[in-house]
Amino acid sequence: MTVEDALTQVRRHDWARLVGALGRLTGDLAVAEDCVQDAFEKSLVSWKEGDIPREPAAWIRVTARNKAIDYLRKKSKRQETEVPVDEWPAPEPSQRDGLALLFTCAHPALSLEGQIALTLRWALGLDTSVIARAFLTSEETMTRRLTRAKTKVRESAIPLIVPEGELWPQRLDTVLGVVYLLFNHGNDASPREVERASLILEAQELSDQLTRALPQESEVWGLAALLHLTRARRPARFDGEGALVLLERQERALWNKADIAEGQNLLTQALLLGSGIYTVQAAISACHDRAQRAEETEWKEIALWYRRLELLWPTAVVRLNRAVAEGRAYGPQAAFVLLAPLADQLAEYPFFHAAQADFLEQAGQWDAAVLAWGRAISYAPSPSDRVELERRRGLSERHR
Repeated sequence: MTVEDALTQVRRHDWARLVGALGRLTGDLAVAEDCVQDAFEKSLVSWKEGDIPREPAAWIRVTARNKAIDYLRKKSKRQETEVPVDEWPAPEPSQRDGLALLFTCAHPALSLEGQIALTLRWALGLDTSVIARAFLTSEETMTRRLTRAKTKVRESAIPLIVPEGELWPQRLDTVLGVVYLLFNHGNDASPREVERASLILEAQELSDQLTRALPQESEVWGLAALLHLTRARRPARFDGEGALVLLERQERALWNKADIAEGQNLLTQALLLGSGIYTVQAAISACHDRAQRAEETEWKEIALWYRRLELLWPTAVVRLNRAVAEGRAYGPQAAFVLLAPLADQLAEYPFFHAAQADFLEQAGQWDAAVLAWGRAISYAPSPSDRVELERRRGLSERHR
């Protein structure tokens, strides 16, 4: 194992717990972060290839705690309240420390940008430069974003706790939402966007932490299942030029069978406990992943799951996806009935127009389909999306 490998392993499994534990000790998460970062930096100097400590995590923990004690000693002297060092607790990082840190990072008092930035920095230990590149912004901008979020945590006295009682469902939803946003941001990246795509693994690490800490929560398992079942299709999601390949055209032999199997196991566990929005989305994903060929997709089953999802999460995009499923299951007229009420809400959403174009093609209305593809292209969010939409428009034009 190289020094880099050892530190990566410690960061993935111990960073959040250690920052949380030292935050509990010092009463200041920003100080705790500095202490852990300092320990990692010292390891780069102290460790040599082939001479890595037998327990790298323990070395980092002791070094970071010593730094925290130095901070507390200096603070107590400034305040003239000297306390013997041996009276300071020696917190052992626990699963609950990491969990409390995740809830702090996703506190509703913080903006969404702040929640995401703090989660990547405090809960995952990513360097600010890495976070900035993942979100296609400058390091200076990301530093300001992190500083604002840390200041908000301190000035608002956001507690380092796992919420309970009536606060629990909403706060858990927020944490799961942040993890899902991170995953989707990474999954939307082409293979060439290495920093951004790395967020897939980071989100899965957070999801794994949540399943270990909260095994009684169905949606924690549902999210974990959804991430695996979605990631399974990633090897076929982009072509050699980096252009997006729609699900129906993907080379299914490239799908990751291990991810599919793991996702299905996680989904089974989730369904034993309940069926919230992530669990239902995972069930839909599992339907797609089971189909060996696009024409074998069980669209009627998917339509049923989307009906349930719409009851739980009645958004315009969910209704759009239900319309697509109903159209595939029962024909274009079923889709048109459900698409019509969404026209105003999704007027600038490219995939609404793409869905319309697809069903217009099926209905043989090629001129109208070409126009709808054009509207989809005009709102396309990325070059890879635009390439695929232009390809589809070209096919419609040849049928006119």
